[in-house]
Amino acid sequence: MENSERLLEESVQPEEIQRYRIVFEKAREAKQLTNQNKFSFAYCLVRSTAKADVRYGLQLLKELYDSTRNDDAKR
Repeated sequence: MENSERLLEESVQPEEIQRYRIVFEKAREAKQLTNQNKFSFAYCLVRSTAKADVRYGLQLLKELYDSTRNDDAKR
């Protein structure tokens, strides 16, 4: 199996999602949310087996994309 195929089939454990969720929520509540926090949580969510998590992860990634003004960073 190629690395990209393996990556697509990889899922994240609910405990790991919860760990990232706590970091994300605390940073957001403290108004210290960074793009890195947001991306890490979103990347974790899109690897979830729960559709709602995947949808929310995609929403966060779209927000990051839309908020980026640098065209090179969008590539």
